Amino acid sequence: MTYEIQASVREAQGTGASRRLRREGQIPGILYGEGQEPVAIAVDHKTVFYALEKESFHTALIKLSLNGETKDVIVRDFQMHPFRREVQHIDFQAVKSRPTCTHPRSSTLLTLKTLKPLNCKAVAYPC
Repeated sequence: MTYEIQASVREAQGTGASRRLRREGQIPGILYGEGQEPVAIAVDHKTVFYALEKESFHTALIKLSLNGETKDVIVRDFQMHPFRREVQHIDFQAVKSRPTCTHPRSSTLLTLKTLKPLNCKAVAYPC
């Protein structure tokens, strides 16, 4: 299953700014990885809250739209309120896709233990 989340860059940081975001139905977060500086972001609470209830969201490759640019990310960490059902903060790590096979002539390799073909697929790796 694929997940798509809209995010916006947030300028104001700190406790007060985060509280204002939460009152507006947004979650403060951070996007880091892939050789870039960390970026403070805000995402919709309802979208993330219901996605976090699904187990597949925690390990899925997520499409994060930020300023018209789409990045592949994974959820690295999130914090929940101690007794309310609300997300306080979320961390995303940007990842890039690269193929697992590097053999130039073939897209199929044989494993030594089972001698069965192993197909090349693009896999996401943290940066």
